[in-house]
Parts: sequence; C-alpha cells; structure tokens
Amino acid sequence: MAHPMMVYFLVCVPFLIISTAVALMAARQQPQFFRQLVWVVIPLILLTVIFDNLLTGLPIVNYDSSLISGIRIGSAPIEDLSYTIAVVLLVPSLWILLGRD
Repeated sequence: MAHPMMVYFLVCVPFLIISTAVALMAARQQPQFFRQLVWVVIPLILLTVIFDNLLTGLPIVNYDSSLISGIRIGSAPIEDLSYTIAVVLLVPSLWILLGRD
C-alpha cells in the first residue's frame, strides 16, 4: 500500500499524465500551442493559489495532513494545483484535437 502521505498525490498523478499526453498531441497539430497556453496557465495558477490559501487559511476547507505530501504554498497543499493544471492542459487540447479551432 502507498505511504499515507502520498494518497492525494497518487490520485492526481494519472490525471496529470493523461492531460500532459493529450496536450503533447495537440501541440503536434499546433506548434504554438504551449506558447499560447502560458497566457492561461499563469493567471489561473495565481488565482488558484490565492483562493486556495483563503479557503484553507480561514479554514473553510481542511485537509487530513496524513494524506497530503506536506508541501504547501502558503496554507494550501501543492496537490491543489493539480486540478487547475490538468484542466488547463486538457480542455484546450481536446478543443484542438476535436477540430474546434
């Protein structure tokens, strides 16, 4: 069984791997894809960090510290960024791959 501190991380990894693989496929069709993606990734990560810190700092949301890696940005666990990163990679990638551009 996985070390208890890695549970959230292990849940996040498959989604990050899949979304990264799909993004790489999209980048093959549109070489400027990653350059354009930066304009979306940076603001969304900043907003995620700000609001996750508000939610975990107040505390509106609590995490079982035995299930997270222990790496935090402020009061928010680093694992919180995985959803933002996966969605930012996956949604525009699928848009491109499905021919919606």
